Amino acid sequence: MSDPYAGITPAFGAKLKSLLAACTQANVTMRPYFGLRDPVTQGRLWRQSRDTSLIVAEIAKLKAIGAPFLAHCLDKAGPANGTWATNAVPGNSWHQFGEAMDCVWMRNGAECWSESLDGDNNGYQIYMRKASTYGLTAIGLTMGKDFGHVQLRPQGAPDDLWGWSQIDTMMKSKFPNL
Repeated sequence: MSDPYAGITPAFGAKLKSLLAACTQANVTMRPYFGLRDPVTQGRLWRQSRDTSLIVAEIAKLKAIGAPFLAHCLDKAGPANGTWATNAVPGNSWHQFGEAMDCVWMRNGAECWSESLDGDNNGYQIYMRKASTYGLTAIGLTMGKDFGHVQLRPQGAPDDLWGWSQIDTMMKSKFPNL
């Protein structure tokens, strides 16, 4: 398994490690599994729960709003099937900025993906409640899904701060080999 901390920002990493230590003190083990994600990988995750017509329309939209590199990444991601993984198209997730992490709750030594098992003692519930104490945003509290995702910024997505052309330029600079 690759290092999930590779590529995340030092400020985010420090806060995340403090959050995970606090969870451990509360007898909850959260295992990080997905930090920095390139835009093609983000595109693959976004595509996996969407039909072809929606994908084609999103690629055209990205081109039209000044994000040709991100359109290229979404196209390059290729076909992908599966259940919902994200609402964020390439460039519009804090994962691409190294400021987000997905963690899984470990229960009795095994991965547990349940958000409701054990009620208020559910690992995700404890993790999400503690996140803000460390200056992190738990998306599951506002979205009602993606319970393992925490991020550094309170903004839901990069396009809450920047225009698509600017995001496109930042991503092309950060991931030039895509």
